[in-house]
Amino acid sequence: INSLIKLYSKGHFDDVLAPSLELSNYAPDNPILWNLIGACYVGIGDFNSGLENYNNLGEGIDFAALGINEPANELQYAPNGILFQATVKDLFEDDVLVGGFRLPTRFNGSEFFLIYEDRKKLIDKKYSLYRRTYGETYESSSNQLYRTSTNLMLGEFQIKYPFDIFRSIRLRTSLRLDRYLLKSSDEESLDDPISFDKRLSIKAEYVYDNTIDISTNIKNGTRYKFYIEAINRFDLQVVDGFKLSPSEGFTSVLGFDLRHYIPLLRHSVLALRVAGNGSVGSEKILYYLGGMEGWIFQSFDQETTTPANTRFAYQTAVNQLRGFKTNARNGGSFALINAELRLPIFKYLLGPNKGGSFFKNFQFTTFFDIGTAWHGLSPWGDDNPLNTVQVNSGDVISLNINYFRNPLLMGYGTGVRATILGYLVKFDYAWGVENGKV
Repeated sequence: INSLIKLYSKGHFDDVLAPSLELSNYAPDNPILWNLIGACYVGIGDFNSGLENYNNLGEGIDFAALGINEPANELQYAPNGILFQATVKDLFEDDVLVGGFRLPTRFNGSEFFLIYEDRKKLIDKKYSLYRRTYGETYESSSNQLYRTSTNLMLGEFQIKYPFDIFRSIRLRTSLRLDRYLLKSSDEESLDDPISFDKRLSIKAEYVYDNTIDISTNIKNGTRYKFYIEAINRFDLQVVDGFKLSPSEGFTSVLGFDLRHYIPLLRHSVLALRVAGNGSVGSEKILYYLGGMEGWIFQSFDQETTTPANTRFAYQTAVNQLRGFKTNARNGGSFALINAELRLPIFKYLLGPNKGGSFFKNFQFTTFFDIGTAWHGLSPWGDDNPLNTVQVNSGDVISLNINYFRNPLLMGYGTGVRATILGYLVKFDYAWGVENGKV
């Protein structure tokens, strides 16, 4: 590092940047190295990448990692919002404190979070607190408006043990409390009781990550994780007497996520991903397949039904199947494959260090997605609701018709990526293929 610092002091930013990025792969927790990389980016005029590397060790809030799934009794879209976040850490970054809040664009609630990380010893510890409140308005068949309020409290503790700089095992336990309230607007809603759900979960993950950030949205390397989780719903009452029910519902989750980034044409990358997840138990996780992450104009497919005799603990969106609405397929299990080619075209036209941040990070993409979600043991099984249609003719005739539909969905298309005001903005246009038809 000292020799790189001497080169930097002489203004040889390009000569310092490449070996520093390579060295960061073997010393990812060295703050001096990340500060040196950030200074080199600033020296060549790439202020956005410089800011990213100055703050590289400060982890932001990961709502997916916190397990923030929607309650099963609410059909919610993934919420878009405005995030305000602050990070405080000491000089050696042994203690990191992250806090903030998020306001949904519909202004119907709020989210607050606080995360503390203890990195002083070999085993890292993380403590997280999260609170979310949101309300919805519904109209009954008699045109009566009802308002609901949902409160979520989540506390989490995680330990991370590294085998080496690439591999680690992570154990996490969390306690989640959900409260559902129908606000009083008439006598019927006044008598409606407040509902509570309490769940305790334990999750184990094996993680491998040797990726290197070459530039914004461009990585090289491989990362993957395998995980297993157990969720137990229980009941504890201390008001008007003591009552304890240790287990009222149980969920087991097993999943994986593998990603590989292949460098192409010096500046481009082919990003590959294979992911899958399955849930079993008296309560399952309901996965809605379709759409894309951060979708502003979200659309939900109301025609895809769910089995009426299955209880679900949570629901969550599995996006990244572009060309379809959310809920194009649903189930207690899913499998998904993605391939995306990312081409920073202005780096070829202007050179790698020419132009502003917008031109350096502007990317043209092409992609292909294929996936499915299903209930039961197999997406081709007779117990999958996708293959059953109920036909009713008055009060006399009711038929259940089984017919085969290809459960696999495919999507392909093109898009662009750009950094605007410090935010990575995506625009994709996709075509969906279902049963051989576009």
